[in-house]
Amino acid sequence: MGGVEAWYTNAIDLDSSFNLLVTAKSIVYAMAGGLGFLVGPIIGASTLYGIDQLIWRHFPTLNLLILGVVIIALMLLLPRGIVGAFAQRFSRLRRFIP
Repeated sequence: MGGVEAWYTNAIDLDSSFNLLVTAKSIVYAMAGGLGFLVGPIIGASTLYGIDQLIWRHFPTLNLLILGVVIIALMLLLPRGIVGAFAQRFSRLRRFIP
C-alpha cells in the first residue's frame, strides 16, 4: 500500500508512504465490508474511509482512538461484515449480491 500512497501524494517519504498504519487500515477497511462478497471490500472501504475522514475533521487528536472503537464495534456487531449482515437479514436478495 505504500506504493499507492506515494502515487496518490506524488511524493516518496518513508515515514508517510510506507507507514504500517496505512496498510493496516486498508486491510481492516476491506474486511469490514465482508470478505465473502465481491462488493464487500468496496463497500467496507468506502464506508470506513468516509467515517475516518469525518472523525479526522472533527476530532483530529482523538482520530485513532475513535476509529479504533468504531472498528471494534463493527467487528463485534457485524462479524460477517456490512454486506454479510445485509445479505443475512434479507436472504431473498442474496442472489443479487455478487
